[in-house]
Amino acid sequence: MLSYAESSECRRAIQLQHFDEPFAAPCGACDNCCEPRDTLDRSVNAKQFLSCVARLGQRGERFGAAYIIEILRGARTGRLLSRATTR
Repeated sequence: MLSYAESSECRRAIQLQHFDEPFAAPCGACDNCCEPRDTLDRSVNAKQFLSCVARLGQRGERFGAAYIIEILRGARTGRLLSRATTR
């Protein structure tokens, strides 16, 4: 149900595929056909996040998601600056 709700495909095509009935999308009447959503490729962001986690792990450090986001954004917070001076 979740994949159906979040899908950007033609809803009619999805429903008919479920019952093994062929249908050449788009139907032109469902919400996805009438108002297609913009899609964003976030794979680069995910790779950067995971790379940061891996590098911290190699140094034996463990932090939460908020800290990693601060690193990736280049924030100049007190805790980041204090960690940078200890290295």
